[in-house]
Amino acid sequence: MVNLLLMGTLRFLIGFSIGLAMLSSCAQKPAQQSDDLTKMYFRNQRREQLAERNSFQSVLKNARRVEHARVMREYPLPNPLTEESLYTRVISAYQLRELGALDYYVGQFVYRYPQSVFADSALYLRGEMSLIMGMTPEALRDFERIIAQYPTGKKYVAALYGKAVCYRNLQLYNYAEQVLRQLKKEFPGSPEVMRASLEEKMIAAAH
Repeated sequence: MVNLLLMGTLRFLIGFSIGLAMLSSCAQKPAQQSDDLTKMYFRNQRREQLAERNSFQSVLKNARRVEHARVMREYPLPNPLTEESLYTRVISAYQLRELGALDYYVGQFVYRYPQSVFADSALYLRGEMSLIMGMTPEALRDFERIIAQYPTGKKYVAALYGKAVCYRNLQLYNYAEQVLRQLKKEFPGSPEVMRASLEEKMIAAAH
């Protein structure tokens, strides 16, 4: 009798354990499936983002190639290509007020002949043209480049003055005044000193 009760109890416990295991397995499967779906979603997202980025880069490269080809057709380099012939193109573009041509030829000039005696002049012409056209940040970039790379060049003082004018246009009056004081202190005999004094009056009136 006791043996029969033990056998029944054992069978019940075994069946109960199997049932629990099955329930646990069933509960884990949806969770596992959910994790798999989440991982699959993020993998697809990464693939799509990568594909989109590659597509954008491809479009950008093609656009640059097309623009480069257009510029080469519109603004051909002189033949023969020399320092003097390319600088002549810079002067011509400046005199004709062709900003696109001037920007391209100056870029080519300082890239090909960075140590030329005309390099700072080429940059100055582009900076001055940009300033006239109201493109102050572009002008400031050229004037600062002259100051940084050609401190002994003949356009250094003019670039200092141009930098002060750019600061005034950007309403950075304190910076403009600092540059003008530097100009007057370091180059008291330069033609830009009188212009600097007039510029200081304009800054004072703008405050």
